[in-house]
Amino acid sequence: GRPARTAGITGAGVRRSISNFLTLVWRNGGLEGAKVEEAYFVKCDRTTMTQTDIDNGRLISVVGVALVKPAEFVIVRIGLWTAHAED
Repeated sequence: GRPARTAGITGAGVRRSISNFLTLVWRNGGLEGAKVEEAYFVKCDRTTMTQTDIDNGRLISVVGVALVKPAEFVIVRIGLWTAHAED
């Protein structure tokens, strides 16, 4: 199958952008964890999308963050849809 790509946006690019932002939040004390890996995770790959999602131009990311309060992970699922599926 094709790599996750929607309107020029790739799963790797989405992961990188979100990770860069969350690393900054973590460094500024906004997230728990002694290491980045304990503070958040970002997934945007074949584990978050089906082939049908990819074929229909949907790029789906799952993000988990360990907030300072409450001290548990909050998980968010983010989807990006194009106006039309790619041919």
